Amino acid sequence: DITEQEREEAELRQKTALLEAQVNASLDGIIIVDKGRKILQNQQVNDLLKIPRHIAENDDDEVQVKWVKSLAKHPEEFCEKVAYMLAHPDKTMRDELEFKDGTVLDRYSSPVIGKDGKHYGRIWTFRDITERKRSEEALRSSQLQLSEAMDLAHIVYWEFDPLAETYVFNDSFYAFYGTTAEQEGGYRMAMEDYAKRFIHPDDLPLFYQIAELNAARADSESCADIEHRIIRRDGEVRHILARTRIVTDDSGCVVRVYGANQDITDRKQMEKTVQESEEKYRNFFMTSRDCVFITSPSGEWIAFNDAAVELFGYSSREELMQVKISDLYANQEERLEHISTIAACGYTKEYPVGLLRKNGTVMHTLITSASRHDKGGNVIGFQGTICDVTERKHLESQLIQARKLEAVGTLTGGIAHDFNNILMAIMGYGSLLQMKIDEGNPLRVYIDQILSGSQKAAQLTQSLLAFSRQQPIILSPLNINDIIRETEKLLKRLVIEDIAVHAVLTPDDIIVMADATQIDQILFNLATNARDAMPRGGVLTIETKAVELDDESKRYHGYGEPGRYALLSISDTGMGMDEATKAKIFDPFFTTKEVGKGTGLGLSSVYGAVKQHNGYITVYSEPNIGTTFHIYLPIVSKGAKEEESAPAPVKGGNETILVAEDNEAVRDLLRDVLVEYGYRIIEATDGADAIEKFKKTDRIDLLILDSIMPIKNGREAYDEISKIRPDIKVLFTSGYTRDVILDKGIEDKKFDFISKPISPNVLLQKVREMLDEQVLT
Repeated sequence: DITEQEREEAELRQKTALLEAQVNASLDGIIIVDKGRKILQNQQVNDLLKIPRHIAENDDDEVQVKWVKSLAKHPEEFCEKVAYMLAHPDKTMRDELEFKDGTVLDRYSSPVIGKDGKHYGRIWTFRDITERKRSEEALRSSQLQLSEAMDLAHIVYWEFDPLAETYVFNDSFYAFYGTTAEQEGGYRMAMEDYAKRFIHPDDLPLFYQIAELNAARADSESCADIEHRIIRRDGEVRHILARTRIVTDDSGCVVRVYGANQDITDRKQMEKTVQESEEKYRNFFMTSRDCVFITSPSGEWIAFNDAAVELFGYSSREELMQVKISDLYANQEERLEHISTIAACGYTKEYPVGLLRKNGTVMHTLITSASRHDKGGNVIGFQGTICDVTERKHLESQLIQARKLEAVGTLTGGIAHDFNNILMAIMGYGSLLQMKIDEGNPLRVYIDQILSGSQKAAQLTQSLLAFSRQQPIILSPLNINDIIRETEKLLKRLVIEDIAVHAVLTPDDIIVMADATQIDQILFNLATNARDAMPRGGVLTIETKAVELDDESKRYHGYGEPGRYALLSISDTGMGMDEATKAKIFDPFFTTKEVGKGTGLGLSSVYGAVKQHNGYITVYSEPNIGTTFHIYLPIVSKGAKEEESAPAPVKGGNETILVAEDNEAVRDLLRDVLVEYGYRIIEATDGADAIEKFKKTDRIDLLILDSIMPIKNGREAYDEISKIRPDIKVLFTSGYTRDVILDKGIEDKKFDFISKPISPNVLLQKVREMLDEQVLT
């Protein structure tokens, strides 16, 4: 009976047909293998494995495997896996098959096990997962980019469960805090534990306040950000920005809080640096001694410091704010030139400009400025600094004047020697003639005129030396009022009858360290100048008073060390001077007088004499109004003026004197004067000759040496002679200025010295004084 067998076969055929239908209908590729023989392969396998129709119809497994191998991206790996699966029919395997064109198949192979536990075959399935792999790769790339971005931004992610009041962290979060999940006991942490472990103690109140605020929120779109400090496990303090998002359920209850912490320590440090920089700039801006400003293009103030208020002499910032800087230029043409320079270069460096103070005075300034621009390059204003250089300008003017004096002083020193030698010969021989001619002799008048002219020439030389500040002066405490009282009568004779002389003297004594002769010379020169300025008459006023100069006076006027000064003012009501003339009056040889009526040295010598007294001189003058000279001399404590003793009578002698002088006329004069009064004279033409003459002479009582001589100067000759006779007396002479003599080794006050021209009486008295001192010694 085969009925049951036929039924089973029919059922098997039905099931097989159903299986074939299911396999062919599947989107996956399926291959069924029974005992090593392929019994079923659907079309999807051919499509997925890219098997051409002619190879598929051939139904040769080896050919198909060879074809797939040619398309595989990694053929050797493909062959190894096929061989492994054939050798292990009882193994379930799963892998990915990647083709050269980028297609990726998920390959799954499992054995078919019957009810009896035997292996009857194997089923292979192939599924195209190319798009899924691409999506996964894109997701991984996006996640990696997000992770890298969060790392670069120093951001870590966290969650908070409001019901359990616990945080959920990941490894990145713990790494950010310098720890690990193992060290902290897992990925969950109670709020209290997190706060105690990581939140800076000073920021705990703020942390809890924001946490409570987040927990109470019902709007999922809302969030609260908080900046606070954390303490890493290594003890480092960092600033973070905690940003949160709240998730609520349908009823509005908060069910989850997500957040991210960003490390903003660098930003906070940068903000601190910027703040400190702004503070430094603000301090510089406000405390600078120079005016620092910012203005609009039209000149309105935008900002300025307190120094600007002081610089321009205003009482408050509000008052200065009402004035445009463009209106403070003393010369509007200068302003236009300044603006054009900035427009051309973008900036100016120490641009000289005259600016007006509130009281109308003009101050010299240097402006360093630059234009300000917007992003489009348009000028939106100016900024810079203003430095008051008025005092510097005064000092520069004084320096220029000093250099002029130095130049003429050098010239004066060069001619003084020869000029004084000539004057000495004229005055000396004239004096000898005057001594020998009776007063009733008609020739006496001529001699007197010669000596008078020589004396004027000597005074001219002294004026040159005083102008150059190289003529030695003798300072002693003097009452300036006494000097004026003694000179007033002479001044009245000096001026014309139409000029009234008034002396307005302070009742208090004013004591200064001064040379009376120099002060007389100053008064005579200024009185002469005033007389010439008042040809039709006028008033000459001499006034004295004590004044105090302070730092503000020096800053404003540019002269005067702080202290008490005697102010000597000489005023006239004459023609006055314009600014151009005033600027040159102290220049050597400058004069407004006609040729032959002035040397141009009067005011120059006054200037030099005042400077020798450590004083200051200024002049104020206006055309057709008059001129006033102000002379400031330092006041000292009171001291009595020494009484001048009457000159001792001239005496002669019989001692031997060695005279060394390279100028023949002067040497002859010295010889004649000294011989006239009984002295024995040995003459030498220079320093070397003086040494030889001394060695050849048995006894010499005194040396008279010219300081400047060829071959050996006076000091060099004395040094050689003093080695032979250490006790030898020496009298140095010279027509050069004092500074030149000191430079040649003739120390001030160490040696006896007489400057040329020397009158015979002075010479004879000095010689007798030195010889008598030697005898007493």
